[in-house]
Amino acid sequence: MAVELVVQNYYFFFLFVQVFLVVSISSGITTVIPKITSSPQSIPSILAGNLPKAANYFFSYLLLQALSVSAGALVQVMGLIGWFVLAPILDNTARQKWARQINLPQVQWGTFFPVYTNLGAIGLIYSVISPLILIFNIITFGLFWIVYRYNTLYVTKFRFDTGGLLFPKAINQLFTGLYVMELCLIGLFFLVQNADAEGKAVGTPCKGQAIVMIVVSVFTVIFQVLLNHSFAPLFRYLPITLEDDAVIRDEEFARAQEKRWNLVEGEQEGDDINDVLEAKERRSEEEDQRAGDIELKHIENRKQRNMLDPRNLSSIVPEALTNVIPKSPSWADRSRQRRTNDWANESKNNLAALRSSKQHHHNHPSRKPTDVEAQRSPAAPIGEALFSGLSDEIEDLTPEERDKLVQRAFQHEALRAKRPVIWIPRDDLGVSDDEIYRTQRFSKHIWISNEYTGLDGKARVVYRRSPPDFSEVDLIEL
Repeated sequence: MAVELVVQNYYFFFLFVQVFLVVSISSGITTVIPKITSSPQSIPSILAGNLPKAANYFFSYLLLQALSVSAGALVQVMGLIGWFVLAPILDNTARQKWARQINLPQVQWGTFFPVYTNLGAIGLIYSVISPLILIFNIITFGLFWIVYRYNTLYVTKFRFDTGGLLFPKAINQLFTGLYVMELCLIGLFFLVQNADAEGKAVGTPCKGQAIVMIVVSVFTVIFQVLLNHSFAPLFRYLPITLEDDAVIRDEEFARAQEKRWNLVEGEQEGDDINDVLEAKERRSEEEDQRAGDIELKHIENRKQRNMLDPRNLSSIVPEALTNVIPKSPSWADRSRQRRTNDWANESKNNLAALRSSKQHHHNHPSRKPTDVEAQRSPAAPIGEALFSGLSDEIEDLTPEERDKLVQRAFQHEALRAKRPVIWIPRDDLGVSDDEIYRTQRFSKHIWISNEYTGLDGKARVVYRRSPPDFSEVDLIEL
């Protein structure tokens, strides 16, 4: 994170000098530096005299950036080259092919923010000198918003969290555009002069406006200092007043999750989630108690029936055995009775299993809600094989899975690390099976497997599932 912040500072300085200052002054940097160092007070005059000339260039520059960058971000040229050109040449193992299939491109925020911060600064500078640039700025950032919103949701992956510190730094860098705009306006107001009857320049009629811009520049500096002073503590620590809002958001999230997983029944609008859960727990305890009472009644009834069983009459009336127990039936009767009893027992078991299944399905629905963000195409069976049934967001997890994930999230990265598996393809000759056998005999600490991968008819490695050491928890960034 610290590296990204440092890169953002230096890269913005480089872009602002090379893209804006050098182009605006219409000369090389070696010519500009001597002029500025010899007479620093001439900076407003130099900028004021050259900025209006470069306006047409920045109109074209903004449109070119809007169309080329947005088109490149949608097409993903490097991704296409890597997928169709480099992958068949470089990816030979099942792990390499699987990694290229599942890994998404990442964004380098240190070099991402300064490009668009520089475009925003250019728009601020020319907003007064040449207001037409605002239209080009709207077109540019409108296209960027559409493209990067789509890429953020479906294309890119964010592995490192910067804690939102890049945004306030970009806001501070935008003040550079404000300061340059104010300096240019000061220079322009001082350059305006009246002409006498002979056409000679006399006086500065816009001196008052220039003084006003100087005062505005001072107020801009004061505002930036106060802004940073007010928000600087929040860059590292959150205010304690946000705790109440966090509790409210947690309750709303819990309510939404409970409704989503159908764990709360009979809840009315405005009910407290804790009260609803407590009532549900009380109902569950009452149902368990009623079930226990019913079971005790069944046991007592079974004991009474057993007392009336002819086989138990010897304990009650021993002399009645000869009158009650008939003679031994033949093998045909035993066979017929055995078939009847087996059929009856099987029917009872099936009926009980069906009732139990319906009751379990009613109380604990096993089917997860449909993920509206899932993009599955029938023409891409590999995506269905790799990601079918996997949850890639914390909202898609059950409460039990979410609790386990939270416990795992606060562990050290070394404690969360899993033992990697050596993933080799299965072959018809049994070479991989023999290699697995020999490796496991050599050491029990080496995990080697040939599951879900093999060789096709042309001896190319193919796979149909993720490797054995892959877990859906890896899809959710902790």
